[in-house]
Parts: sequence; structure tokens; C-alpha cells
Amino acid sequence: MTKSNLRIFVSSTFEDLMDFRHAVRDAVLQAGAMPIMLEEQPAAGLLITEKLRQEIDRSDAVLLLVGHRYGTSDPQTGRSWIEAEYEVARKRSKPLLVFMAAEDAPWPPKFIDPDRTRIEKFRRRLASDLVVHFFRGPDDLRYGVMQALSQFVSALEHPAKEEPGRATKTREIRIVRLLLSSPGDVADERDRVARAVFRFNQQAVEERGLFIKLVRWEDMAPQIGPKAQAVINKQIGDYHLFCGIMWNRFGTPTEIAASGTKEEFDAAVRCWEERARPWIAFYFCDRPANFTTPEQLEQKRLVLEFRNELNSKGVVRAFLTASEFEDLLYEDLKRITKMPEFLRILD
Repeated sequence: MTKSNLRIFVSSTFEDLMDFRHAVRDAVLQAGAMPIMLEEQPAAGLLITEKLRQEIDRSDAVLLLVGHRYGTSDPQTGRSWIEAEYEVARKRSKPLLVFMAAEDAPWPPKFIDPDRTRIEKFRRRLASDLVVHFFRGPDDLRYGVMQALSQFVSALEHPAKEEPGRATKTREIRIVRLLLSSPGDVADERDRVARAVFRFNQQAVEERGLFIKLVRWEDMAPQIGPKAQAVINKQIGDYHLFCGIMWNRFGTPTEIAASGTKEEFDAAVRCWEERARPWIAFYFCDRPANFTTPEQLEQKRLVLEFRNELNSKGVVRAFLTASEFEDLLYEDLKRITKMPEFLRILD
């Protein structure tokens, strides 16, 4: 396939990223490829969902451009069109090039969602799923896109061949799969795990060739049939790092354990005893809470018993606020991934 035949589907919100879309369009053309912008393609009576699927199917790669707006949502799914396009690209196994506005990039307030919940969740999802390129302005975005496309085209035209005795200049990216396990009363902390992973990946991918892939039940495929915990266990797969969090709830009992979190923890311990993996880290929230029912008191009692058990087995972490937890986890991820014992798990 030649450059001139290469079709790059460009996905982004519009008004807030208009200047950046122009920069991407110029960069794609300068790279010798064809930018596919949905607004420039005649719909020919197709619904927008049908049109975007058609264009993504016909494209060789999808370029996601993400700022600080989630964008208009599909009324049927509740997802924005850019997230819908991301989903289609993944289902079609299309190569994805992701460019995201850096957190500290200057940005007009009018182009930032007042409620940042959905856009932040989407940004964290991308950062935990893929290698992300960050930009601060149109110029460095244009350069970044040209560079990424040049590498993409080069890989298509000249597939890498291993030559005995010849060192490669390409950095190998090692994937670290992190299983997040917790009951349902630490939703803020679960989001903070994604933020900490996002911060880690920004630095570690380029400097150390490490990329943490977050594994959590929210991202698993829906399935009806077995028990809920069995569905989760089936999809977890192998992982290198276990991160558990508890506050006041111990969780709902399963068929084989006192809670889903305890079942996942016990499985991690058994695996560590048999294979010296995964690395297990556990965090307890010390934030005060009011208990008004016997069930709440019983849940807290179970948490305290479990915490005492872990204190006798190793080092656990404690925190008060969600933001404190994010910083603590971020620093721990940097520390853990440099430990020789952990590096042996990756090897």
C-alpha cells in the first residue's frame, strides 16, 4: 500500500478543536495520506452511525484527537460520537493513533466541559488502553501527527525483520497488567487509580518502556449466565500487579469467599505462592464515616478483621482523601516497577 492510498479517519469534537483539526488535516496530507473527515463526506441518506462505520471500515487507521470536551452524545447509547468512533475502531481492529491535549496545555475555559466527569473518564480510558501522544498547540500537534504517520507508513512498507546479532533501535514496550479490586464504596478512589495510571504512563512509556494496562470490572464485556463474580474472574486473565482498596464495605459474599474482593485477593495470593506473581498491594481508607445500620457496622468489622490479617502478612497503605490516595499510588507505582522482584515478574 502506498502513502497516497492510505486513508486516515479523523475523529474529534468540532468547535473546540477546529484549529487542531486543520493542523491534523494538513499533517496527514503532508504525510502523503488522505484525511477522512466525516463532515466532508456525503451521507447519501445514511444514518450518522451507519456512515461512521462505513468510513471507518474503509480507512486504514483511525486518528483520535481529544481535548477537554466530551462532545454530543448519541441519544441511544449515551456515549459521545468520538467515543462511539473509538469503539467501532476497536471492534474493527483498526490501528489507533491517539493525540490528547496535555493537562497543562493552555486551553480556553469556554472549550472545557463544566462537568468534567465524562471527558476525564474517557481520557483516562484512552490512556490506560493505548499509548497516547500529548500536544500543547497546533504546531506540535502537526509535527507529532506527521512523525506518527511516517512511522506508521514505514512499518506498513517495511515490516521489521529480525537479524541475528543486530541490535534494534526500537524500544520494546512492556505491558504491565494491573488488576483493580474493591467493594462498591470507593468509586472515587477507583477513578483515582485510573488517574494515577494515566500519570505513570505519560512518563514511563517514553523513559522506561513500561505501559500499565488497567484491568477492572467496568471495562469488561457484558455477559449473562454464570454468577457475577464468575463473569469477572473469567475475563480477568493473567496480570502482574494486584491493587486492592477498602474503606467501610467488605463486599457481597460469593459462592467461595466472603466477598468478591476477598475472592480476587485470595486468588492473587495463591498465584503468588505458586508462581511468585503478581505483586500485591492493598490500600485502606481511614476517612471517618457515620454508621446508621447494623449491616454497616458488620461490614466495617469485616474490613477491620481483614486489615489486621494483612498487617501480619506485609505492608499495607492508609490514606484519608481520594487525592491523597492518587498521589500515594502514583509514587508507589514508580517505586514498585523499579524493584528487582517486580521486574522478575515481567520477565
